[in-house]
Formats: sequence, C-alpha cells, structure tokens
Amino acid sequence: CSSLTEVTIPEGVTSIGDYAFAYCSSLTTITIPEGVTSIGEGAFGNCSSLTSITIPEGVTTIGNWAFAYCSSLTEVYSLNPEAPIGMANSFEDIPYDAVLYVPKGSVEAYAAAEGWSVFTDIREIEEEVYSLTFNVVCDETPVEGAIVTVLDKEYITDENGLVEIAEIEGIEGTSLKFTVYKDGYELFEGEADFAEISEVVVDVNLQAAEATLTVKVFADAYPVEGALVTFEGREYISDESGTVTITGIYGPAVIGKTLPVTIYKEGYELFEGEADFTEMLEAYVVASLVNIQTSIRDIINDLENSDIKVYDLNGRRVMKPQNGQFYIINGQKVLLKL
Repeated sequence: CSSLTEVTIPEGVTSIGDYAFAYCSSLTTITIPEGVTSIGEGAFGNCSSLTSITIPEGVTTIGNWAFAYCSSLTEVYSLNPEAPIGMANSFEDIPYDAVLYVPKGSVEAYAAAEGWSVFTDIREIEEEVYSLTFNVVCDETPVEGAIVTVLDKEYITDENGLVEIAEIEGIEGTSLKFTVYKDGYELFEGEADFAEISEVVVDVNLQAAEATLTVKVFADAYPVEGALVTFEGREYISDESGTVTITGIYGPAVIGKTLPVTIYKEGYELFEGEADFTEMLEAYVVASLVNIQTSIRDIINDLENSDIKVYDLNGRRVMKPQNGQFYIINGQKVLLKL
C-alpha cells in the first residue's frame, strides 16, 4: 500500500484490524468513523507521511505499535474524555514534540494513562466559540422588547431591536431553531445556520398583527340601529343588529391599552366606555343606551310644581313646550313626547 494516500473507513466498521494499514508510507489522511471502538496492533505503524490523526470518542482500546514509527505525526486528537486503554508502545518513536489534544478536563487522565506517556505536551481541545446576533425590525423600525427564544433561553431586544449572544459552544455545523415574539406582532419562527460560519446575524422582520373591536348597542334589550360609534377619531354606524365591527386595527398601537369609545344616537344619553386591549387583540364593548325622551305631561306637571326651567335650543326660556320638539331641560337636550 505504499502508494495509498488517503483512507476513509466506512460507517459500520467497529474495529480496525492488526496491521491493517501498516507501512503505507504515502498515507497522509485517515478518516475513522464514530462507530470504531478498537484500533488493532500495528494498524497504522510506519505510516511515515501521516502528520495528524483524530481518534473518535468511541475508541476504548489501542493496540501495541498502533501508531509506532509514524515519523511525521505531530498532532493527535483523542476525543474520548476517558483515555482509551493503550499499550506501552502504542505511539513508540513518534516525534518528541508531537502534541496530544484531548477533551476539556481530561489532561490529567491522559497523562497518567498507560500508552500516552510518550506525549510531553498534552493540551485541551479548544472549542470554537460561536456568536449569534438578532436584528428585529418591523417595516425597518427597530422593535424593542421582543422576546427571542433560542437554546431554551429567552432574550429581550434592546432599544435598537438587537439581541447579541456570545460564546456559544458545541454547535459547529448545526442550525438553531428560534422564535421571536412581541404582543401586537405575529410569531416569527426561523433557524440560525452555523454550517459554514461561526458568527451569524439573523435579520427578523416582524409582521404587525391586526386587532378587532366589536361594539354591540342596545336600548331596553333591543338592538339600536344607526348609533354613532366613535373610536380613535373615526366614526362608525351600528347596523340593524346594533353591531359595529372594526377590523384592521394596527395591533402594536393598541395592545396593552384601554381606549375610549363613545356612542351616541339622538334621543339617548351619550355612552362613554372603554375597549380593553390590555391582554389580547380582540376587544368587545356592549353598550346599553338610556332613552332620554320625556313625556310632555311630566314636563308640564314639573313646571307647575317645581322650579324646573325649560329652554329652546337657542337658549330662550319656554313656558309652554310643544310635543315632538327638542328642549334643554336641567342641562340636557330632551325630545318631548306625549
């Protein structure tokens, strides 16, 4: 095998046999799959062109002379936190300055284990540190206070709509699912892709949710058609069922608030209420109007028996009010009916 330069051991292999690749003097690259648990005696002995080898986490035993006389071997990565059982000559006569890289916290275990004492320089594998930045906007305007959920943790965007997460470990080559939410906006779901880069910036454009207000207008338990409903500076008219439905309200502007609603129809007292959007984007207002039509006979009786005063709409006092006319009585506009 003197001309063999590269070896990829197939998935499913669990053991590399004795002297399997011994004396492959041109071999420079070896890929060992995760499923391998043992490396046999002399398996890669005298592979004089081999400069680096990664031993998977699943390997638990390494035979005698497995990597002996690999004269160019300067880097060995062993991924098992517990040092695989080795023999005294497993790495015999490799370069004196070869570096052994082991998982974090495993340096002492390897230094004390048989077969690994040939390495005078044992270092922890430095995990690459990743960072993730979220830039959250709505129609190019930064969204402050949005909740970003990723890696089972929650983060809150600042006044610039940003969340910056630094020093994330162990996510090389993966993608992270995340969600972004704020009251008044649609839930955003996505993935941050770390397949090729370690510093990922995710731009999130939240969509504003729409709120709805439904107003029901009654008088004496009957629907009131034609009532004037005023909300946020706009006027709406109740239908034959006494209903006004207002859709397309900009959610971020109303969520978390109570907003005034007024309802008026001639012959009824003005109704003043509130639409409650403090917890949800659907609000309901049920108004029961009070009829202010007053009997002319009652007014005449009051005129004779009390100090009540009646004025026309121009402010002139009236001593003999007429049926079917509007007057100002006790500060209120009243329609007189028989």
